[in-house]
Amino acid sequence: MSFGFAWSAPPKTSRTKQEPPSLYFWRNERPHNQLQFETVEGYLYNMQERQRRVVPTRTASAYSAAQLRTWAQRGDLIANFIIAGQLRGSLNAQTINSQQDEAALARSLPFYERAAQPSPCAGILASEKKIREFLGCSKGLPEAQYVLAVCYKYGLLGCRQDDALSLKYCTLSKGQGYIPSENLCRSED
Repeated sequence: MSFGFAWSAPPKTSRTKQEPPSLYFWRNERPHNQLQFETVEGYLYNMQERQRRVVPTRTASAYSAAQLRTWAQRGDLIANFIIAGQLRGSLNAQTINSQQDEAALARSLPFYERAAQPSPCAGILASEKKIREFLGCSKGLPEAQYVLAVCYKYGLLGCRQDDALSLKYCTLSKGQGYIPSENLCRSED
């Protein structure tokens, strides 16, 4: 007798077409990533791991490529992050290497840049402050900022090496409590 659990992707329903991927991630996937999420001294932390983690695999499978593109064009940070990760071959911001296909890496750059910028977070009410803060609506998604910091530091994703831009994105991401950025910024000092 097996008690294993097999997860299957949710169906691509009309509900997911109307709900922004950022909100879908928050409601359906984020609780698995951030079980005890709170603000400490202005930084957002997962109190179990002391690190926020955005790897939106379920959210990516809940939307078609066309739906993601539509939401990305509307400025949805998670949609842009997912498209960039799919082009790069990994939704995990911490797996960046120069062994990946350079053409695919270069195509992912504009999506990371959009995810790293502040967004109106269409479809997420202004009163939902905790969601908007986590998603970086007013500051940009820190995971995308981290990817850009690494890329500009080492000249990846078609970026030229640029220490000033690397430090800019590293500081933005670190300012939102993304721990890998703290380590990267430390190495740039």
